[in-house]
Amino acid sequence: MQINSLYIQYLRLFTPPFNIITTAAKAPELTTKHGIPINLVSLLTDENFTYGQADARRFSVQINNIIENSLTHSNVSMSWSSDNESGVVMERLKHGSLDYSLDYPFITSYFNKGNQSNIVNLAIAQNKNKLVPIAVGCATNAPNDFASQAIKKINHTLKNNILVSEQYKNNQKYWLNEHFEDFNKTYTQYVLNFDSQTNDAPINTADQNKEQR
Repeated sequence: MQINSLYIQYLRLFTPPFNIITTAAKAPELTTKHGIPINLVSLLTDENFTYGQADARRFSVQINNIIENSLTHSNVSMSWSSDNESGVVMERLKHGSLDYSLDYPFITSYFNKGNQSNIVNLAIAQNKNKLVPIAVGCATNAPNDFASQAIKKINHTLKNNILVSEQYKNNQKYWLNEHFEDFNKTYTQYVLNFDSQTNDAPINTADQNKEQR
């Protein structure tokens, strides 16, 4: 079945915005040349530093557009592994094959807690929002109003069973607490009290690959 368009709805879930991911040793060089927070356009156009990412990785529409318009030089290294994409990029950073990449800041928390990889986050100046909503997409031409019905069921289960669970909240806090000034306040305001019905947005298939994963 050919998908002509997607029905997108933001769920009652958020993450911190994307950051520059680099090593503790390389970070001072990046910030000296490109500021604090990092000017992403300036960094991406700098041929002195090697940018890398998994080939299939996509970010927010805003970040994807900046990459497409700014990364015009050849000092780029793509990872082609389809297994543990983020892990492959982190290993390449550790061993000096890359100077920097992009990802969610909690990715560094995961890898640093696991193997002391000495990977750090650098904030991006172009990030306009402090939170990134997580979205799900379904084909609008699926029969029996599948898209809206599936998303309603997902949000219902999240709202009534998962998000109110202390176990789930504590798990999120373990990974995200360091990335928010007040995790409990953020969780209450933007997760428990989030009105998902205001964020429906159908998009064209041409934009599908630009939506963040």
